[in-house]
Amino acid sequence: MRGAVLEFEYSLEGEIEQLRWPASRQPERMDGLWQHTCFEAFLAESGRAGYCEFNFSPSGAWAAYRFAAYRAGMQALDVAQAPCIDVRREANRVRLVAAVMLSAVPDLLDWARGASLELGLAAVLESSSGQRTYWSVRHAPERADFHDRQGFCARLEGNYEIRD
Repeated sequence: MRGAVLEFEYSLEGEIEQLRWPASRQPERMDGLWQHTCFEAFLAESGRAGYCEFNFSPSGAWAAYRFAAYRAGMQALDVAQAPCIDVRREANRVRLVAAVMLSAVPDLLDWARGASLELGLAAVLESSSGQRTYWSVRHAPERADFHDRQGFCARLEGNYEIRD
């Protein structure tokens, strides 16, 4: 993979055999991934209402959306090249790395050229019985809501030099 890449890494440790894992498939865009085990990333330009959401399934499926404001104006995010999703399983550990080419996502490339970005990382885990639990680096105070900007856990500050 060449060019600027935004890489997300997720690691689960514990009784992973208690989780329901989707079957591997060819990478394809697919809605509704949050209804099963998947990993999510939220990105927003500081000071702006809009944000982007990425869903990465251990199956290799993915989704990307753009929101004009909190849970409003949802549209498919223009992504010219599918994210590369690599999943490694060991006895009690799963590691998922999702790499998004910045040049494949015009909105992100524009942000990276001079914006301060806010980041939220989350996971939906489906148990073998079908129950979903919602995990985040930081949840909003009232309830688990990955879209709530209070849950965005990190800020990427400054001006980034991107060479195409």
